[in-house]
Amino acid sequence: MDPITNRGYWQLIWEKFRGGDRHAFESIYNEYIDVLYSYGSRITPDKSIISDAIHDLFVNVYTYSKSL
Repeated sequence: MDPITNRGYWQLIWEKFRGGDRHAFESIYNEYIDVLYSYGSRITPDKSIISDAIHDLFVNVYTYSKSL
């Protein structure tokens, strides 16, 4: 079973993340980092901008987890 297409799996991970589970946050990060980097590479060739943008995204997701 492919976790990225399993809605129930991701709902559970998201609920755990919103409840403060660090491992759930790591699961989200690990699942989407490559996809986000690939997408960013289509917008700019500057790897540092891509990395900074992804970093900012995940900092914001973590910071505002309770209200997402």
